[in-house]
Amino acid sequence: MTHSPQVATTAPPSPSVLPADGQTAATMLALHKLLTERLAGARTSLIEHARTERLLRPGARFVVDNPADPDRELATVTVPKPSAPKHTVTDEPALHDWIREHHDDLCRDHDQLAPGRTADVIAALRDYAPDDVVADLVHTSRTVPGWAVEDILRASDEAGQVVGPGGEIDDDAPPGIAYRSRQGVPSVKLAADATEQFTALADDPGHLGALLAIPAPADPADN
Repeated sequence: MTHSPQVATTAPPSPSVLPADGQTAATMLALHKLLTERLAGARTSLIEHARTERLLRPGARFVVDNPADPDRELATVTVPKPSAPKHTVTDEPALHDWIREHHDDLCRDHDQLAPGRTADVIAALRDYAPDDVVADLVHTSRTVPGWAVEDILRASDEAGQVVGPGGEIDDDAPPGIAYRSRQGVPSVKLAADATEQFTALADDPGHLGALLAIPAPADPADN
């Protein structure tokens, strides 16, 4: 199929769609946020469905033609191939608890101000507070450094299974880690005049339905 080339054009937004006052601007922003969130959720559901039903083969490329004019291209959709499987953290709290319990030597002390005591700490430091006062104002916790987790993931990738810093495997291996491949998100490249084309299709329910593979409504005269 031969598609006619399109020249990209950029047009400024029509002044008629821009707000004239603050309240209208705020209302439009709220509407934009609602539509953005709804569309983002619909896109995620669509991609998950396509993966589950194996509708989009990794590495495939689809051309979306204009049903009203098959020689015009609306867009192209490219499905990336998944990355090589790697070990990833799926439950960070569980993994950190396991490291603190079994390999505390990898952990570090982390001091932080007790909630709501910032002003008290400043006053105490000004007066060279004794240790017991500082202990009351500052909380110390054992934290797992990022490099410790990265070392576990790297060793697990090399071993082909989850393995702990001490060689723990199987039932003794650290929790909260899974072996997964990262699925790429399909990329969509719109034609230069896609907005114009889609707008024209929206004015004709028959063509828009054909684009989305939606059956045409029954003619009342046929009933």
